[in-house]
Amino acid sequence: RVEYVDPTRNIQRAQELKAKYNLADLDSVLILEYDGRHRVVNIAEMGEFDLSPVAQGGAPVLLAFRGEQVLASAMMSLITPEAETVYFLEGHGEASPGRQTGKFAEAISLQNASVKPLSLAGSDTVPSDASAIVIAGAQTDLEEREAAVLGAWLRAGGKMLVLLNPNAATPRLHSLLSNSGIVPRNDRVLRLIELPFATGILRDVTAQVLPNAEITRRLEGMNLLFTGATQSLGFDAPLAESEKIRIRPLVQAAEEFWGETDYAPN
Repeated sequence: RVEYVDPTRNIQRAQELKAKYNLADLDSVLILEYDGRHRVVNIAEMGEFDLSPVAQGGAPVLLAFRGEQVLASAMMSLITPEAETVYFLEGHGEASPGRQTGKFAEAISLQNASVKPLSLAGSDTVPSDASAIVIAGAQTDLEEREAAVLGAWLRAGGKMLVLLNPNAATPRLHSLLSNSGIVPRNDRVLRLIELPFATGILRDVTAQVLPNAEITRRLEGMNLLFTGATQSLGFDAPLAESEKIRIRPLVQAAEEFWGETDYAPN
């Protein structure tokens, strides 16, 4: 049920809403209510604006509309008020959710999940409220104790997203993935290109999103570009079968690329 209230024409109703939801301002807000809970969304949250024209007396310029994501997040928070928590592991040179992966962390927040840092330096357990853990480009390896903690958590049904840094020596992290049937290879994905006077090596990998995977369904058939050093992944099918793990490849490099094991580190 949708109700539109013009605060300049329906002053009484506007004041009722202002008092009911403890609002300081009624200009351009959206109030969502469900089962006794409510969320107030300001129009400024529904887009990215360039505010520089305001200094010269102009109007803000809309750069990107985000209304669909913001409304979906608001509705999800009302239907499922118990927000999930996604932890970003730190202490090994990983990308932080506040800077390098800010857009990623923002997308997680729009799915009604909170984002927090996680250090296992002084803890032997993963927080009980952890819905998932992200390891974003670790530059140094896990300690043996940390690998054991994360391994136990995964075996108990934990969820983890790992963004590998191919230039980092992380054997314990690789072993953690291998125990789940995912085997990082010691190679670099590349292809040869013919230049006017020589043959060059292309290290920026063009890959295609594979079909039949729910998590990437909206990206199906799209081409992605992986810039810089990229390593390939192998799969331990017998281990996955014995452990009842389902492996679903999401992205595959274009046909011209291969995994070169005799490479020069960059």
